[in-house]
Amino acid sequence: MTVLLVAVVLIAAGCGSRPEAPDPTPTGGTPIRTMARTEVGARLVLTAGVERVLGPTAFVVSDADLPDRGLLILSPSVPEEVRPSAVVHVEGVVAIVRVGEFTRFPLGDPARVRPYDGKKALIANQITLW
Repeated sequence: MTVLLVAVVLIAAGCGSRPEAPDPTPTGGTPIRTMARTEVGARLVLTAGVERVLGPTAFVVSDADLPDRGLLILSPSVPEEVRPSAVVHVEGVVAIVRVGEFTRFPLGDPARVRPYDGKKALIANQITLW
């Protein structure tokens, strides 16, 4: 009798049915657009993938909420371990890039950074590889 009573209670409580699984398909929401909302001079911390290294003082990261061309990161010295596909954690200050004005970051061939001229970039004071 006890077994029958337990079975009736379990069925009545809904333990016999499985809950519906959530749909794993991404909804394709709107990107956050971090850089569009971040003011020049603001401190910014981000973690993103390295898209390409432009030289010993510059590299580009990409992420869903960064500009389509990626975000230029400038630093007095980029760690040698920073390579495409690496994941980096970067802390710094947002600035507008003017190719001719950045004497403290030797960029070599200015054509490499010309697509970022007049755009927001991150002047890094700390770069950590993950």
